[in-house]
Amino acid sequence: MSITLIAVIVALVLGHLAPGLAAIVRRHAWFAAWVRWLDARFVHPDGFWRGRWGVLLALLPPLLLVVALQVLVHHPLAGVLGLLLGIVALFHAWGPDDLDVDVARVVNADDASARAD
Repeated sequence: MSITLIAVIVALVLGHLAPGLAAIVRRHAWFAAWVRWLDARFVHPDGFWRGRWGVLLALLPPLLLVVALQVLVHHPLAGVLGLLLGIVALFHAWGPDDLDVDVARVVNADDASARAD
């Protein structure tokens, strides 16, 4: 529990102190390229690619990579490598923009449709 809290705090602080790094790291162009590559391979419009199995197929390799890394770094150095992996994963996945900017935009929105955007 405390390791998770430390990872969240460090990821938040990094997001605030290094917004340029966050913008670079949080680009998900690699995933869009991966989905386009899969889309070119599974052309049939009614095939499994267009449903829940396509989502699973798109998400499975990155998730398996993270699981493999977690298994590799779980015990060495008393879990410090696992903490670093958690910080990196959380920092990457936190969002494409600064979380505070997104929250302020929603709070300061004039109407419901502006909040939804």
